[in-house]
Amino acid sequence: MLHQTQVSRVVPFYERFLHKYPTVVALAGARRRDVKRLTDPLGYKIRGGWLHAIAQQVAEERAGYFPQTVDELRRLPGVGRYTAGAVMSFAFHRDAPILDTNVARLLSRYFGAQPSRRALWALASRAIPPGKAYVFRAPLCANAGVTAASSPSATDVPGMLGSSDSSGV
Repeated sequence: MLHQTQVSRVVPFYERFLHKYPTVVALAGARRRDVKRLTDPLGYKIRGGWLHAIAQQVAEERAGYFPQTVDELRRLPGVGRYTAGAVMSFAFHRDAPILDTNVARLLSRYFGAQPSRRALWALASRAIPPGKAYVFRAPLCANAGVTAASSPSATDVPGMLGSSDSSGV
């Protein structure tokens, strides 16, 4: 539900969604139009269809068990590299790279280069302290504004990559 949408905007929709569909099996058994009724007001109107299709695939092909690897996640409808990495990192606390605009900006600034997207993905993979992907991501997400296009320094993100706040990783 967070795809291209701020967390604060998603929370009330997410709560209603979980109340109506508390399990993947419940979501899989719903009518697509009912799912979309709950998700479409967030914009990006394809998300409800993807959530429904994912739930159906997980319920039918995986007996309701969610994929546990990036490769398995990427086989789900609408799940790309970023989403698979985010799910692995945030939901399962497993190491997986996430590369969005802010992460790319931070890595480019910190390492002083403008590498290709492919090189940035590789750099994002190497930058994760082993076993600490979730801890590594939290300060970056909490401080997304610090890595905005107008920010001059990547070392201003608390807890990240040599920041003056050493409470992070």
